[in-house]
Amino acid sequence: MSSLPRNMSNHLVGLPSVLVLGFLVAIFFSLQRRHTSGQERYWLIGWGLMFLHFLADTLPPGLVNGHLQEAILLSTVQLAGAAFLMSVSWRSGQDWPSRGLGLALALPLLAYAALLAWQVQHRWLFLVCIAAFFLAGAAGELFGRTRSRFKTSLQWAGIALLGIWTLLEIQQRGTEAGFWLLPAIEFAAAAVLFWRRFSRISPGVITVSLGFLAWASVWAVPVFLPWLPDRPGFSSEFWHFPYLIVAFGMIVVLVEDESQGAQAAKKHLRQLADITSGLLSGVEVKPYCRHIAQVFTKATTFLRVAIFLQEQDEGLLLAGHSGWAEGELTALEAAVAQLTPARAEELIREARRTGRIAVFLDFAALGQAAVTGGHAPAPALTGGGAHGELVVPLHSSRGGLVGLILLDQPRDPRHVNVEELSKIEMLAMDIAVAVNNAAMQRQLLLNEKLASIGQLVRGVAHEMNNPLTSVLGYAELLADRSREPELQHGLEVILREGQRMKRILGNLSRFAQQERPDRRLLDLRPLLRDVLGEKTQEAQAQGIEVVSDLAPELPPVVFDERQLRQVFSNVLNNAIDAVQEAGEKRVTVIARANNGHVILSFLDTGPGFSEPSRVFDPFFTTKSPGKGVGLGLSICYGVLKQHGGNIAATNLEPRGACITIELPCA
Repeated sequence: MSSLPRNMSNHLVGLPSVLVLGFLVAIFFSLQRRHTSGQERYWLIGWGLMFLHFLADTLPPGLVNGHLQEAILLSTVQLAGAAFLMSVSWRSGQDWPSRGLGLALALPLLAYAALLAWQVQHRWLFLVCIAAFFLAGAAGELFGRTRSRFKTSLQWAGIALLGIWTLLEIQQRGTEAGFWLLPAIEFAAAAVLFWRRFSRISPGVITVSLGFLAWASVWAVPVFLPWLPDRPGFSSEFWHFPYLIVAFGMIVVLVEDESQGAQAAKKHLRQLADITSGLLSGVEVKPYCRHIAQVFTKATTFLRVAIFLQEQDEGLLLAGHSGWAEGELTALEAAVAQLTPARAEELIREARRTGRIAVFLDFAALGQAAVTGGHAPAPALTGGGAHGELVVPLHSSRGGLVGLILLDQPRDPRHVNVEELSKIEMLAMDIAVAVNNAAMQRQLLLNEKLASIGQLVRGVAHEMNNPLTSVLGYAELLADRSREPELQHGLEVILREGQRMKRILGNLSRFAQQERPDRRLLDLRPLLRDVLGEKTQEAQAQGIEVVSDLAPELPPVVFDERQLRQVFSNVLNNAIDAVQEAGEKRVTVIARANNGHVILSFLDTGPGFSEPSRVFDPFFTTKSPGKGVGLGLSICYGVLKQHGGNIAATNLEPRGACITIELPCA
């Protein structure tokens, strides 16, 4: 076996390669600043090491210690091969695992080069370095990656056979054989992995793969073809030609990726635009959210997306998702289910903002905070494995929270920037508008239903009132003239039920009439205390506790006092009726001012609503026959809408119901 190729006397022979490689390093440095993935970073490291190799070879003799110079020459080529191998490894996009694997591969190579440079004679040290190198490669491919048992066994067998073969070659041919074999193995493996990673037939991929194979063959020649008269050496420019092929191919690959990226970006923008068109066309939002989540995982840098929408009677519920494992999704749903919209909005306001409306939260901690009443931490968004999700809140036109978009596991955390988030936030606003429009459409349908029923009721009440008056009049005359007990009892029943029918017709007339409200500036606290004072006495007589929690200062509202009193009375009557059969009989009234509105909550400990979405429909009632016709809350709904207010019904956990009234401040 001949000595390692060195030609220190002609140190300027490698100068052209130094200039070419310096130019290549500059090119890849500028490209790496635009393409900040792990792949380009390792390419820059590899070409930088090759530049250092040729630069060290051009130094005049005696300028640097001979052993140190030779160690640099020996190690830089092997380390460059390892860098190119890492660039096509699945670990290249993971910062800390990638650095750990790179260090595990580099240390044995550095030790091997140092042993050769200082001409250490203990062969077992060289063998230990080779074994450590192959063990590091096997461990890096195995740990942290999900594979089938067959593929794992095949991978291990291939690495083990390659390592054993290298050890045998060094044992048979000498320690210098390792210097030639290690780069040959690295470049050959890089060729195979490069083809596997890109999986496309293109000029750039073919050029790089063939260039790596040619480069590997250059380093294998001294071992297997020692009889060649012109063997590869550092001063032989012919044998350096493959690296130019690889460098040229890598530049072509980047151009191809740029072109494909531009086409993909155009496609993704078209997909996002299609979502906006679908939302604006009036598509039903909740079923559409699954498609939105799938598009997000394709058109943005995030691999996991979950969309939660506010359901009036059930809180925040999962509407669509993509990229989550079953167990992760279950845990995420459990965390979100523990939050009320008000609590979630409070914690989102306290979190660190990463975009115009997006914030970063540890959602598991946020769910725990909902249980404990504490505050969730808001860790900084980094590429080093911060645990949490990017949260984009969905707000209605009134400012209330109507949903959340959760984004997690970015392909490259450095791509989570203002430009990327702006696309998501704009689409989030479109989703919020669609949700708000759907709610407004439901309210419009309810208003139309109320108007149609009002016209029908007005006509029916008018037509029935006259004959009913005649029936009651003749029944009273007969009751005055008759002295028979049985007949008197029957007439009393007719009169009682007739009067009941008249009261029902009166309620129907009041429901149907379109009277102009007498709006005045009202102070709510005295009005609420009057209504509560009347109802509390009735409730206490039935063993029902009425609790009030009114803010010390409530802003005035512009409302018809008689109609507002009727609304409060109807809601309180329903709450008192709901707790009649409950074990714990309590009605709670809470009044607070919030964001230009007065929010009144009427809570009871009854069984709750069987269908919260239908409680404002005319004639819908859960009361037993004879106790109501189902018009009370419908009347409240119409009155509040006429004054610009709102009313909503929800169930409480584990039991109970809540009617929330929202009045605009004066």
